[in-house]
Amino acid sequence: AAVPATPPPAAPRVVRFRVESEPVGAEVTINGRVRGKTPLEIERTPDDSGLASLELTFALEGYQTVSKTFAGEPGSTVPASMKLPQLPRIKKQGPKPKAPGSAYKDDPYQ
Repeated sequence: AAVPATPPPAAPRVVRFRVESEPVGAEVTINGRVRGKTPLEIERTPDDSGLASLELTFALEGYQTVSKTFAGEPGSTVPASMKLPQLPRIKKQGPKPKAPGSAYKDDPYQ
């Protein structure tokens, strides 16, 4: 007698997070672990509530580091995009202007 085939267990439906940043190339960390640079995709299985959530931290030199939590339902693709605010530029102190009338250096040949 043939044994009835049992269907394979249903694969848990994942939530796909499409992680992007403006500008691109930001380092993405989850719980302190680097996951890569934008753009990238991260998959998560839902928890007991039926949702999957991620707290992502975006870091890029010259821009403010930003963290945000994104959530989605199984089978969905969640756009997890972040625009990073640019840090204010710190002006470097240049040479102090010379006193008026001393625009030329002393002529060493006089």
